[in-house]
Amino acid sequence: MVAYNILNRKYVESALAKAHKADIGVIAMKVARPVYMGAGRTTLPERVKLIEDAMPGGSLKAPQKAYVWALKSPALAAVISEMGNAALVKDNLPLAGTKPGA
Repeated sequence: MVAYNILNRKYVESALAKAHKADIGVIAMKVARPVYMGAGRTTLPERVKLIEDAMPGGSLKAPQKAYVWALKSPALAAVISEMGNAALVKDNLPLAGTKPGA
């Protein structure tokens, strides 16, 4: 398991590629952290813009776009999403099983 998101991807992707080549499954955590700091905490608009630019359009919120963005990586087996309250479960549960090519 590794922290992987739109902010740190440049530092992590070569290690992910090596793990994938070695047939090692990697689970990403902290995927939505840059675009959702948590209830009552301020998220920086420039971070939200990064994921909006990477995943334009659609009706998904920024954190859900972050999960879908990460799941597009063939080097990741899965992502862990935040589900600390009923609203987050409602937002994130429909994304389960959306790994392209899985």
